Amino acid sequence: MYLFTEHCRQLYDSRVNKSGSFESSQLLSSITKKIDSVAVAVQCRYEFEAQSPERIQVKFHDFNIPTEHENSTRCQDLDALHVLSKVGDKYETQELLCGAFLPKPIMSTGQALQLQFVGKYPPTMTNKVQYYGFRAEYRFLTNFGIVSGEQQGNDCTFVYNSSDRISGLFHSPNFPGYYLENVVCNYYFYGDNERIVIRFTFFDVEGIPGSCDFQTASDYVEFSNFMSTDRKYKRYCGKLPDFEVRSDGRFFRVTFHSNDRFVANGFRALYTFERIKSRIDLDLESNSVSMQSYVSDRSNAISIASVEEPDPSVENIVYRTVNERQGSIRNKRKFDHNVDPFVEIEKDMGRIDEIAPSAESTMYTRSSERLGSIRNKRKFHHDIDPFGELEKDMVRTDSAPPAESMHKTAKLTINQQTIGNKPKFDHDVDSFGELVKAEMARIDDPKLRME
Repeated sequence: MYLFTEHCRQLYDSRVNKSGSFESSQLLSSITKKIDSVAVAVQCRYEFEAQSPERIQVKFHDFNIPTEHENSTRCQDLDALHVLSKVGDKYETQELLCGAFLPKPIMSTGQALQLQFVGKYPPTMTNKVQYYGFRAEYRFLTNFGIVSGEQQGNDCTFVYNSSDRISGLFHSPNFPGYYLENVVCNYYFYGDNERIVIRFTFFDVEGIPGSCDFQTASDYVEFSNFMSTDRKYKRYCGKLPDFEVRSDGRFFRVTFHSNDRFVANGFRALYTFERIKSRIDLDLESNSVSMQSYVSDRSNAISIASVEEPDPSVENIVYRTVNERQGSIRNKRKFDHNVDPFVEIEKDMGRIDEIAPSAESTMYTRSSERLGSIRNKRKFHHDIDPFGELEKDMVRTDSAPPAESMHKTAKLTINQQTIGNKPKFDHDVDSFGELVKAEMARIDDPKLRME
């Protein structure tokens, strides 16, 4: 039982202020000064008047008006915030707001909007939130609540240029609140040699998916590569999961249509301008993919070889790599005559450890010694082609099984030891010279090469 009712009325005119705030505590604080412990029914009306083509938008920052009971979402007529719409010459309740969650933004369909707060003091709380009432801000807008892009006049038309921003967000009017009835909004995207990619992260447009047309009285979103209709794209409506749409060229149009039947929360999307690749870019990309594939295949082959015992296939991998390297060294000498092929080849020999560590004893040692013998041979035969000599070794290595490779290495070690002992009986013997002679004899005599 309430002993009396406190009324108030507050008017907000766009000709005075374009924005501001209002809250229920202004009313409740005045009541507490008048009464002590008497129950009071309170009622206050907030009236907003805009000038054409303005609309009113209200956003809430605090809100808690008790529901019917703790587990209910239904509002009580005598304890709620009423959203009023004008029907003929009078206002009628369009929506009731209550609960502990912030209501979504509200936007007027015309130049007038009214809110009516009906409450009780002291309040009967049905939740654990101690705050009672609401706090909100109002704005008189001409941009339909859309803050991105460049608006064209006062229409719901917005332009997005890649010269300004290469990515950003756009959404339906008053998002995430309900969009307006009977509105058409166009979003034009202009790229500079760029395609447009639209990614919808929220989509809830009143309608029947699959038949978003006038016959089903559906609101919808349509896409086009032109200012006119584009049959390539279907219309979208209903509540849909995330999806993506791409333009064919550097222009794209997104258009939102709503009718006077029902409304929903609309959509939110991310736009991105992506550079259109030229034929040269595509060729370079193709070559890059081919090179990556080659490197990947080479790496896989090397990885497999490195965990196996040394065999001809491993040596093939190693010497095939060296052989390709020789071709690059030859080409390098065409432009730089100071390139020393031996230095370049030694770099490749050093890579054998990384390519096939298990094959070191049968390949790396033999290759290094072979390189030394070729160097000495050039002292007496200046016409020797080091590449040709190494290629002969590659042919022999490919055909030699692992056992023979290890046997030759052991035999070479024994010969070195024999020559090393020779100076004990003849002090004039040059150990290195004897080794060079033996190696040169083996190179010059085909029979010795096969040993």
